Amino acid sequence: MVVRKQIFLMAAAGAAILVLAAGGVAALTREPHDARIILAAPPPRTPRELTLIEAWRLANETATAWDGSWSAVALYSTDVNDTPGPDSGALGRRRTWQADFIDEAGNLRWLRLTDGVAVDAIEPGYSLQPPAGSDAPAPAIDSPELLAAALRERPALGPGTGKARGFHFVYGRDPSTGSWLASVVGEALAAPARVLLDPETGAFLRAERLTMRGGGLLASGDGGASWATSRLSGIVTAVAADTAGEESPRRVFAAAWSGDSLGLWTSIDAGESWTRAMVLPPRAGPAAHALLAGPWDGAESVLLASNSGIWVYRIPDASLSVIESGGPVLDLAVDGNGSLHAILMQAEDPDSARHYRWDASGSRWELMAQQRVTGFADGSQVAAFAETGDGQTILAESASGQFALRATARGIESRVGAEERWELRQPGGVTSLAIARDFDASGLALAVLYPGTVVRTADYGASWQRVTEVPGRFAEVVFAGRDLAFVTIPGGATWEGF
Repeated sequence: MVVRKQIFLMAAAGAAILVLAAGGVAALTREPHDARIILAAPPPRTPRELTLIEAWRLANETATAWDGSWSAVALYSTDVNDTPGPDSGALGRRRTWQADFIDEAGNLRWLRLTDGVAVDAIEPGYSLQPPAGSDAPAPAIDSPELLAAALRERPALGPGTGKARGFHFVYGRDPSTGSWLASVVGEALAAPARVLLDPETGAFLRAERLTMRGGGLLASGDGGASWATSRLSGIVTAVAADTAGEESPRRVFAAAWSGDSLGLWTSIDAGESWTRAMVLPPRAGPAAHALLAGPWDGAESVLLASNSGIWVYRIPDASLSVIESGGPVLDLAVDGNGSLHAILMQAEDPDSARHYRWDASGSRWELMAQQRVTGFADGSQVAAFAETGDGQTILAESASGQFALRATARGIESRVGAEERWELRQPGGVTSLAIARDFDASGLALAVLYPGTVVRTADYGASWQRVTEVPGRFAEVVFAGRDLAFVTIPGGATWEGF
């Protein structure tokens, strides 16, 4: 399996992590030709908020019109079709809810309710094992009473201020016990938090806060032959070198989540020490999917790809602006003419990921191709590719096009010359692949094999040697110069009592 870009757990610190059951994420309205659509209707013009029990009844009434027998396995409020603020949910009501249903064969459907009406339902295209006792009991305690009970037990619980705004409500199964629970979700001590309650009696069960664990960065000054732990703490999700810098070593930038904010950091000594250049606003989210550093719009800048757009940090005046994207930005690249390219997708819709180019003159995104893609090849050429099915591929190609590497479901393959003949050189699942900037001359490349082995080649991929191990899964490797390289150490989040 090939995974180039990890979807960082904290990026789902909104509605997705609220679900206690094996439910999905908020379904977006698809195009009319999409065969998976069960229902598609515009939201009403008049806002209307529902309580948990009201949403439960409406969802189940809607499902009775479907063919077959469908059982709800989760119900939760979301921010879709809403512009929530800190007081959203303060009365135990929300405008938008999603219910996840499953039938006796394990087929899954996501149903969304907005302003008191069922507005869309979709089959995501995969099945689940029906849980034992799929018929869910209706909640007996409504969300206003659940909120009051949660605040009595944990006065420190406040409304969410990050991806999930205000108070949210969840009804679903506890994955560890299988029992049905109700949850009030907000924020405590600057982190997502939830209070779990008995849906039959409203009795307090436990309170949890999302805490970050792990993360970090490895640095190499000899092209990956040896590695040392960098002093940058937190969960580092992207690293890039200033392409216009003349100094040696070049100035390096990194994005790191510290548990309460996403910071942009800089190093001028090859990662030995770091200085924080900017704290990004909460809207940026907890993760950077990609970084670019170099000339942009008349100034040396750092571009950071996030779930909410591309954040532009101008180095000369330390100013920050955003290029709106309409959803998550998965990857960034700049072509030989200095034009910005990005992989953009709609929120919660991985199938929508496409290659776009930024038209600066018209301040708009131009679609480059209709096929789904998820990342750009490593190298000087802007080539997009998709990580799907048996054809999963990570590409890396030298500037001349004479040498190329790719990582497929089989492992790492190499190609020499223009002919399309690839040879398997290193078996195994690959999570990341990067080539040195002078790959034509040096033949130097690095890769991370699942779950965390860093391997190196100096002969254009003909042979590979293990150089270090990385704790955790889905580490990523990047070259920041001829011999300077970094490996981001993945971290995660766990629920801990508060």
